[in-house]
Amino acid sequence: MKRLTLLMAAIVVATSLSAQIGSWRTINVSTCVVSTQATFTKGIQHNRHLFLGYGTGVDYTTVFNLNLNNIQTGKSESISVGGLALPIFVDAKLRLFDDWLSPSVRLRTGALINTHMPGVGLFATPEVGLDISRYFTLSVGWNGHLLYTPNYGWYHLTAYPMLGASIRF
Repeated sequence: MKRLTLLMAAIVVATSLSAQIGSWRTINVSTCVVSTQATFTKGIQHNRHLFLGYGTGVDYTTVFNLNLNNIQTGKSESISVGGLALPIFVDAKLRLFDDWLSPSVRLRTGALINTHMPGVGLFATPEVGLDISRYFTLSVGWNGHLLYTPNYGWYHLTAYPMLGASIRF
């Protein structure tokens, strides 16, 4: 009973601290030569350094042909991949300093639905950024997709560097 009471007290304190820090929304745009990603995140700043949230968006990759080689049969097949994907993800961001200019580390990861070649998959976008005040971030990251389609199974679609900008409000 004592543990339950302590746990409940910790939850109440954590919730009240989170409410004082505040709820934030973020719009992020990342781009490179072959892809552009625009996402919207809603979450809570848990303290001056840690942000946790969830979001969705759109991710467009230039359509290109991918050659798949079947090791067992020795046959090669070309499929068209890329196009529009709709991600649903969790977002975690850590500001290293509590100053107007601070380096930060961010990870967005979750599931996505590819509409060009119908399938579902997983993605991850780790980023390193520079926060300018608490409202604007410039970042460099990596975006990777792993997709599954009924016809071809799992295949690695993309992994490429990204440049990004985020606005918090």
